[in-house]
Amino acid sequence: MKRKQERQEKILSLIQEMTISTQEELLKQLSKNNFQTTQATLSRDIQELNLNKIRTSPGKFAYVPPRDTHEILAEEEIRRSASKIDRVDFLLVIHTTLGKADILANIFDEAKNEEIVGTIAGADTLFIAFRDKQIAKKYEEKFKGYL
Repeated sequence: MKRKQERQEKILSLIQEMTISTQEELLKQLSKNNFQTTQATLSRDIQELNLNKIRTSPGKFAYVPPRDTHEILAEEEIRRSASKIDRVDFLLVIHTTLGKADILANIFDEAKNEEIVGTIAGADTLFIAFRDKQIAKKYEEKFKGYL
């Protein structure tokens, strides 16, 4: 059991350190780190760890830990569709291309982030209510970095 835990910790470490798109790539990296395993065992590890595979660019994918999935999806969508971000006290207002605000709202809602109280989306504008001004400011800076 200890070896399994060590292997799964190494899998998480590897996918956070580098872009790994396939199980074959992951098997090679594990082997380089002295973890010999089969594809079937790796597949079970991926399931047990609840890893997700997300698109990083057109035609390219990568494994990510489940806690990072919504953040990565939000970053991708903000980069793709946001045109302006404003903050008023504890609210962030994200202006998007037409029809994209609800997609972003859904990403934030599904993340179940304790710092976010709720979202309201129109056709091209998203309001995100945060617990306080400092949290809103932190996210404003983070999201503006994506533009």
